[in-house]
Amino acid sequence: MKPWTKAILCLGLLLPFIHAKASWPKPMSGFFNIETFTFDSGEMIDSLNVSYQTLGELKVNPDGTNNAVVLLHGTTGSSAQFLVEEFAGALFNPGQPLDANQPGLRASFPKYQYPDMIRADHLRLTEHFKLNRTRLSLGVSMGGMHTWMMGAEYPGFSDALMPISSSPVEIAGHNRLFRKFITELITIDPAWKGGDYEKQPAAGLGGALMIQLVLLSSPSYWQRAFPTREAVDKYVDEHIIPRLEDFDANDQLYAWNASQTYNPKAGLKNIRVPLTAVNTADDLLNPIELGFLEDGVANDMTPGYGRAVIILASNETTGHDSYIMADLWKDELEKLLARSGAYNMSDSKQGGDLFDMAKDGTSIPGDAGKQNTIKSVPNPHQRDGEAAGGLGSSDLAGAADNAVLSASEGRESGVGEGISATGHDIPQSVTGKPGGRGGTQGKEEIRRDTGAFANREN
Repeated sequence: MKPWTKAILCLGLLLPFIHAKASWPKPMSGFFNIETFTFDSGEMIDSLNVSYQTLGELKVNPDGTNNAVVLLHGTTGSSAQFLVEEFAGALFNPGQPLDANQPGLRASFPKYQYPDMIRADHLRLTEHFKLNRTRLSLGVSMGGMHTWMMGAEYPGFSDALMPISSSPVEIAGHNRLFRKFITELITIDPAWKGGDYEKQPAAGLGGALMIQLVLLSSPSYWQRAFPTREAVDKYVDEHIIPRLEDFDANDQLYAWNASQTYNPKAGLKNIRVPLTAVNTADDLLNPIELGFLEDGVANDMTPGYGRAVIILASNETTGHDSYIMADLWKDELEKLLARSGAYNMSDSKQGGDLFDMAKDGTSIPGDAGKQNTIKSVPNPHQRDGEAAGGLGSSDLAGAADNAVLSASEGRESGVGEGISATGHDIPQSVTGKPGGRGGTQGKEEIRRDTGAFANREN
């Protein structure tokens, strides 16, 4: 394989502490200042600073093609979410899919929404980094939602899109209830004082964080990691309660309120680049029984560009927060990069093919429009003798060009090609990485592909 390079932009609000022994490239941090930024609400701010971190070296060809990969973090998160072993250790090291070197206004701050955030991101990429396109956008949780939006609002800006742990629909029902409870718990605490508190409103903030911890993880994960009452209580007392002071009530309030206008459904037809959307079957915020992911890909996107993948629950998944375990979906990223076309560096001295992903030498992009059926993928972490089955075994309704099979048979759903990246929502930022992964519920198949690629329009 020829050497290649990527420039990875981790778009975040906080600067993480990087362990000295990290094996991936050292990130560089910076800020981009946007003068006179107008929010969708009509509010204005004279100066908006947007922070970021980068890995690798940006390369831009004369035709504007480049090696920029954008990673978008989740609600209340930062770029630090991507610089942990579970994520960076699986993607940023030599030979891995995203190897960068491979051959203080309190509550008076404007009430920002997701459209404001992606507009600021787009300005940062185009005006600060001088990019007219990016190779990939990959987002997780809130970042996954931003990826859907970026693909719809800025068609063709990314060569590939990969939203993870998200759904391309308005936030309503159980998901909205969850967010409403978080914000109400904070604002009804008298200690919040309309956002002008001197001391954190402990009751409201603590309750909000604990709700997040429960709903952004999965029951089976906690049962495996903490199988006794004593184990749970000890963990909460020693690792959760002491960390509450690390969070800010207004930060939480703004972050969770920012999704109120999210609804990319009408714009999904604008996406005409390869897109692979990935959720896990134990994600309580994106329940598979509602079929939002499959429906959005099959019925709302232009046929032939999208693909919906559901990873079945296993000893390796942890609910909504599973996105941080990059080994679960890394192979889908490799397929997406190959499907969206090889990038050739104009300067051969800098290292040949940027995305040399078709390891067998076949021309994947030319085959993307064919009617393909992708087989389910064995769980690489399953031990011999472990049983198959579990969550995600119910049938889903088919639609349009996509023939949907039962989950246990494995399948795929076609509509979309592209990538956008984002971080994570909360359990991990509240808890760190609780417990181990015991149990005997490993799965022979961890992936269900729902449907088949429709013929892509030329």
